[in-house]
Amino acid sequence: MMRIILTAVTFAFFTFSLWPPGERNMLFFQKEGLPDGWKDLLQMDSSLILDIKYASDENFTGEKLYDCARCLLRTEVAEALLAVNKEVEKRGLRLKVFDCYRPRHIQERMWQIIPDARYVAPPSQGSMHNRGLAVDLTLVDAASGEELDMGSAYDSFEKESHHSYKNLPQAVLLNREYLKTEMVRYGFTSIQSEWWHYSYQSLSSPLYDFNWSCPGSSKATLEGHGRQQNRLPSVTY
Repeated sequence: MMRIILTAVTFAFFTFSLWPPGERNMLFFQKEGLPDGWKDLLQMDSSLILDIKYASDENFTGEKLYDCARCLLRTEVAEALLAVNKEVEKRGLRLKVFDCYRPRHIQERMWQIIPDARYVAPPSQGSMHNRGLAVDLTLVDAASGEELDMGSAYDSFEKESHHSYKNLPQAVLLNREYLKTEMVRYGFTSIQSEWWHYSYQSLSSPLYDFNWSCPGSSKATLEGHGRQQNRLPSVTY
Protein backbone atom coordinates (compact mmCIF):
# COMPACT_ATOMS: atom_id res chain seq x y z
CA MET A 1 0.00 0.00 0.00
CA MET A 2 2.80 2.40 0.92
CA ARG A 3 4.49 1.71 -2.42
CA ILE A 4 1.26 2.55 -4.27
CA ILE A 5 0.89 5.81 -2.36
CA LEU A 6 4.50 6.80 -3.03
CA THR A 7 4.12 5.98 -6.70
CA ALA A 8 0.98 8.12 -6.93
CA VAL A 9 2.65 11.04 -5.17
CA THR A 10 5.71 10.79 -7.43
CA PHE A 11 3.52 10.73 -10.54
CA ALA A 12 1.52 13.76 -9.35
CA PHE A 13 4.69 15.72 -8.61
CA PHE A 14 6.16 14.83 -11.99
CA THR A 15 2.95 15.84 -13.78
CA PHE A 16 2.82 19.14 -11.87
CA SER A 17 6.42 19.91 -12.83
CA LEU A 18 5.52 19.60 -16.51
CA TRP A 19 2.86 22.33 -16.34
CA PRO A 20 3.90 25.77 -17.59
CA PRO A 21 4.80 28.04 -14.63
CA GLY A 22 1.73 30.21 -15.17
CA GLU A 23 -0.56 27.18 -14.87
CA ARG A 24 0.81 25.83 -11.60
CA ASN A 25 -1.33 28.04 -9.39
CA MET A 26 -4.65 26.99 -10.94
CA LEU A 27 -7.30 25.12 -9.02
CA PHE A 28 -9.42 22.96 -11.29
CA PHE A 29 -13.03 22.26 -10.40
CA GLN A 30 -16.30 21.16 -11.94
CA LYS A 31 -19.39 20.98 -9.79
CA GLU A 32 -23.09 21.70 -9.75
CA GLY A 33 -24.25 25.27 -9.20
CA LEU A 34 -21.98 28.29 -8.90
CA PRO A 35 -18.73 28.59 -6.96
CA ASP A 36 -19.14 29.76 -3.38
CA GLY A 37 -19.59 33.50 -3.14
CA TRP A 38 -21.16 33.94 -6.60
CA LYS A 39 -24.67 34.97 -7.64
CA ASP A 40 -26.77 35.00 -10.79
CA LEU A 41 -28.01 38.58 -10.99
CA LEU A 42 -31.40 37.87 -12.56
CA GLN A 43 -32.19 35.30 -9.89
CA MET A 44 -31.74 38.08 -7.36
CA ASP A 45 -33.74 40.75 -9.22
CA SER A 46 -35.54 40.07 -12.48
CA SER A 47 -36.20 43.79 -13.07
CA LEU A 48 -32.68 44.31 -14.41
CA ILE A 49 -32.32 44.11 -18.17
CA LEU A 50 -29.70 41.85 -19.71
CA ASP A 51 -28.28 42.49 -23.16
CA ILE A 52 -25.13 40.37 -22.93
CA LYS A 53 -23.34 41.37 -26.11
CA TYR A 54 -20.84 38.52 -26.14
CA ALA A 55 -23.69 35.98 -26.20
CA SER A 56 -24.26 37.16 -29.79
CA ASP A 57 -22.03 38.33 -32.61
CA GLU A 58 -23.07 41.96 -32.01
CA ASN A 59 -19.77 42.97 -30.42
CA PHE A 60 -16.35 44.22 -31.44
CA THR A 61 -15.07 40.69 -32.17
CA GLY A 62 -17.90 39.86 -34.58
CA GLU A 63 -18.07 36.46 -32.87
CA LYS A 64 -20.45 34.80 -30.43
CA LEU A 65 -18.19 34.18 -27.44
CA TYR A 66 -20.68 32.99 -24.78
CA ASP A 67 -23.03 30.03 -25.18
CA CYS A 68 -25.88 31.96 -23.58
CA ALA A 69 -26.61 35.20 -21.73
CA ARG A 70 -26.13 35.16 -17.97
CA CYS A 71 -24.82 37.75 -15.53
CA LEU A 72 -22.71 36.14 -12.82
CA LEU A 73 -20.92 38.24 -10.20
CA ARG A 74 -19.34 37.88 -6.79
CA THR A 75 -22.10 38.20 -4.19
CA GLU A 76 -20.98 41.55 -2.76
CA VAL A 77 -20.73 43.03 -6.24
CA ALA A 78 -24.17 41.76 -7.23
CA GLU A 79 -25.71 43.23 -4.08
CA ALA A 80 -24.08 46.61 -4.74
CA LEU A 81 -25.36 46.60 -8.31
CA LEU A 82 -28.89 45.84 -7.17
CA ALA A 83 -28.65 48.81 -4.80
CA VAL A 84 -27.73 51.01 -7.75
CA ASN A 85 -30.70 49.70 -9.70
CA LYS A 86 -33.06 50.54 -6.85
CA GLU A 87 -31.56 54.03 -6.69
CA VAL A 88 -32.02 54.80 -10.39
CA GLU A 89 -35.56 53.40 -10.31
CA LYS A 90 -36.47 56.47 -8.24
CA ARG A 91 -35.90 58.48 -11.44
CA GLY A 92 -37.87 56.09 -13.64
CA LEU A 93 -34.73 54.37 -14.93
CA ARG A 94 -33.23 50.89 -14.86
CA LEU A 95 -29.84 49.36 -15.42
CA LYS A 96 -29.16 47.48 -18.62
CA VAL A 97 -26.21 45.10 -18.37
CA PHE A 98 -23.91 44.28 -21.29
CA ASP A 99 -21.32 42.07 -19.58
CA CYS A 100 -20.50 40.64 -16.14
CA TYR A 101 -18.21 37.72 -15.33
CA ARG A 102 -16.07 36.74 -18.30
CA PRO A 103 -14.09 33.47 -18.43
CA ARG A 104 -10.37 34.01 -18.77
CA HIS A 105 -10.09 31.98 -21.98
CA ILE A 106 -12.56 34.45 -23.53
CA GLN A 107 -10.21 37.23 -22.40
CA GLU A 108 -7.44 35.51 -24.32
CA ARG A 109 -9.59 35.43 -27.47
CA MET A 110 -10.41 39.14 -27.14
CA TRP A 111 -6.71 39.97 -26.76
CA GLN A 112 -5.94 38.07 -29.94
CA ILE A 113 -8.36 40.33 -31.81
CA ILE A 114 -7.61 43.66 -30.06
CA PRO A 115 -4.21 43.58 -28.33
CA ASP A 116 -4.68 47.08 -26.94
CA ALA A 117 -4.45 47.41 -23.16
CA ARG A 118 -6.55 50.58 -23.19
CA TYR A 119 -9.60 48.47 -24.04
CA VAL A 120 -8.79 44.80 -23.42
CA ALA A 121 -6.88 43.65 -20.35
CA PRO A 122 -3.87 41.48 -21.22
CA PRO A 123 -4.59 37.82 -20.35
CA SER A 124 -1.28 37.66 -18.49
CA GLN A 125 -2.81 40.04 -15.93
CA GLY A 126 -6.45 39.19 -16.33
CA SER A 127 -9.47 41.46 -16.17
CA MET A 128 -11.72 42.46 -13.31
CA HIS A 129 -14.40 40.73 -15.40
CA ASN A 130 -12.44 37.47 -15.02
CA ARG A 131 -12.70 37.94 -11.25
CA GLY A 132 -16.45 38.57 -11.17
CA LEU A 133 -15.79 42.13 -10.00
CA ALA A 134 -16.71 44.19 -13.08
CA VAL A 135 -19.81 45.04 -15.04
CA ASP A 136 -20.51 46.86 -18.31
CA LEU A 137 -23.83 48.66 -18.35
CA THR A 138 -25.96 51.64 -19.25
CA LEU A 139 -29.23 53.29 -18.22
CA VAL A 140 -32.62 52.81 -19.85
CA ASP A 141 -35.98 54.49 -19.48
CA ALA A 142 -38.03 52.08 -17.37
CA ALA A 143 -41.27 52.86 -19.21
CA SER A 144 -40.05 52.64 -22.80
CA GLY A 145 -36.96 50.47 -22.44
CA GLU A 146 -35.00 52.96 -24.54
CA GLU A 147 -31.35 53.41 -23.71
CA LEU A 148 -30.27 56.85 -22.58
CA ASP A 149 -27.91 58.54 -25.01
CA MET A 150 -24.34 58.08 -23.79
CA GLY A 151 -22.63 59.61 -26.82
CA SER A 152 -21.15 56.43 -28.29
CA ALA A 153 -22.05 52.80 -28.73
CA TYR A 154 -21.00 50.12 -26.26
CA ASP A 155 -17.52 48.78 -27.02
CA SER A 156 -16.73 51.70 -29.29
CA PHE A 157 -12.97 52.26 -29.17
CA GLU A 158 -13.23 55.87 -30.24
CA LYS A 159 -12.36 58.96 -28.23
CA GLU A 160 -16.06 59.73 -27.79
CA SER A 161 -16.25 56.80 -25.34
CA HIS A 162 -13.75 58.38 -22.95
CA HIS A 163 -14.98 60.02 -19.78
CA SER A 164 -12.66 62.92 -20.49
CA TYR A 165 -14.25 63.64 -23.87
CA LYS A 166 -16.57 66.61 -23.37
CA ASN A 167 -17.48 67.63 -26.93
CA LEU A 168 -20.92 66.10 -26.52
CA PRO A 169 -24.45 67.43 -25.98
CA GLN A 170 -25.13 68.50 -22.42
CA ALA A 171 -27.81 65.83 -22.03
CA VAL A 172 -25.27 63.11 -22.87
CA LEU A 173 -22.76 64.47 -20.37
CA LEU A 174 -25.45 64.55 -17.68
CA ASN A 175 -26.46 60.94 -18.45
CA ARG A 176 -22.87 59.77 -18.07
CA GLU A 177 -22.35 61.79 -14.93
CA TYR A 178 -25.51 60.44 -13.31
CA LEU A 179 -24.55 56.83 -14.04
CA LYS A 180 -21.05 57.43 -12.71
CA THR A 181 -22.30 59.18 -9.57
CA GLU A 182 -24.61 56.33 -8.61
CA MET A 183 -22.07 53.62 -9.39
CA VAL A 184 -19.38 55.35 -7.35
CA ARG A 185 -21.84 55.89 -4.50
CA TYR A 186 -22.16 52.11 -4.14
CA GLY A 187 -18.49 51.24 -4.34
CA PHE A 188 -17.69 51.04 -8.05
CA THR A 189 -14.93 52.83 -9.94
CA SER A 190 -14.71 53.79 -13.59
CA ILE A 191 -11.90 53.69 -16.13
CA GLN A 192 -11.01 56.59 -18.35
CA SER A 193 -11.52 54.96 -21.75
CA GLU A 194 -14.97 53.36 -21.33
CA TRP A 195 -18.08 55.14 -20.03
CA TRP A 196 -19.85 51.76 -19.59
CA HIS A 197 -17.26 49.88 -17.48
CA TYR A 198 -17.27 49.81 -13.67
CA SER A 199 -15.35 47.59 -11.28
CA TYR A 200 -15.76 46.91 -7.59
CA GLN A 201 -12.42 47.71 -6.00
CA SER A 202 -13.05 46.99 -2.31
CA LEU A 203 -13.19 43.23 -2.85
CA SER A 204 -10.29 41.04 -3.95
CA SER A 205 -10.76 37.89 -6.01
CA PRO A 206 -8.63 35.45 -7.98
CA LEU A 207 -9.07 34.95 -11.71
CA TYR A 208 -11.68 32.39 -12.74
CA ASP A 209 -12.09 30.44 -15.95
CA PHE A 210 -15.32 28.45 -15.95
CA ASN A 211 -18.19 28.29 -18.40
CA TRP A 212 -21.72 28.52 -17.03
CA SER A 213 -24.60 26.21 -17.86
CA CYS A 214 -27.38 27.29 -20.20
CA PRO A 215 -31.14 26.63 -20.15
CA GLY A 216 -31.91 23.25 -21.67
CA SER A 217 -28.51 21.75 -20.89
CA SER A 218 -28.62 18.18 -19.64
CA LYS A 219 -26.99 19.02 -16.30
CA ALA A 220 -26.82 22.22 -14.30
CA THR A 221 -23.05 22.11 -14.02
CA LEU A 222 -20.15 24.43 -14.58
CA GLU A 223 -18.50 23.17 -17.72
CA GLY A 224 -15.45 23.82 -19.81
CA HIS A 225 -12.10 24.99 -18.52
CA GLY A 226 -13.30 25.15 -14.93
CA ARG A 227 -10.28 26.68 -13.29
CA GLN A 228 -9.48 29.35 -10.77
CA GLN A 229 -6.19 31.20 -10.92
CA ASN A 230 -4.49 33.06 -8.09
CA ARG A 231 -1.51 35.33 -7.58
CA LEU A 232 -1.75 37.42 -10.74
CA PRO A 233 -1.66 41.23 -10.58
CA SER A 234 -5.03 42.92 -10.90
CA VAL A 235 -6.07 45.46 -13.48
CA THR A 236 -9.19 47.58 -13.36
CA TYR A 237 -11.01 46.46 -16.50
